Formats: sequence, C-alpha cells, structure tokens
Amino acid sequence: MLCKTLENPLVNIIGHCDRLKNGFNIDKVLDVVKSKNKIIELNYSSLNLGFEAEEKIIELATLCMEKEIYVSIGSDAHIAHEIDNFTKMESLANYVKLPSGLIVTNNLGTFVNKLNI
Repeated sequence: MLCKTLENPLVNIIGHCDRLKNGFNIDKVLDVVKSKNKIIELNYSSLNLGFEAEEKIIELATLCMEKEIYVSIGSDAHIAHEIDNFTKMESLANYVKLPSGLIVTNNLGTFVNKLNI
C-alpha cells in the first residue's frame, strides 16, 4: 500500500507510517522513498505512545539516516501550546545523529524546495 502510494506524483511525504498496526516492510518502502525522492515524516506524537512506539521511530530515523532519506519533523500539535514543541524530536535526532541536511523542515526554503512548489 505504501509503495503504491509513493508512485503518486502528488504524494511528497509519507506520514504516520510508524503507526501501522500490522507494520510494513520498512526496507522495501524506504527503497521506494529513496528512488522516488520522497520524504518520511518522523511523527512527534508517536513518541507519546510508549517505549515500543519510540523504538519504531528510532529505527525509522536510523534507517533514513543510513539510506540518506529526507525526513520531515514537526510538532504534530493538536493543541496550541504544543505547536513549536520539538524537544523530543530534537533529542531523537541527536540520539541517532541525524544530519540536519536530511531534515527538510529545518526552514521554509528547504521545505518548499524539496517539495518543488
């Protein structure tokens, strides 16, 4: 399903993939992400779901780093005071040593350029 979705030229980012209940073939999906020059979202709110969810995000971030895949990091805020809260995602990015050059949401210019809009 994710690989087919990535074939769509209107899809730029795959989000919340760490929350799929039955999992997915992470290597296969990331290979398609890389070949199609797409982006993976590292979801902040997933870090609030417990240790197993955090392990999934760390694995996803580490593989994106190893495969040099661009990632989107955001607050995923559902309440106003969380809009600019990136503390956990910054800690995660530092933990896996994710290069800032792979984070497309570091600034608006990089994000817009990567989306080709």
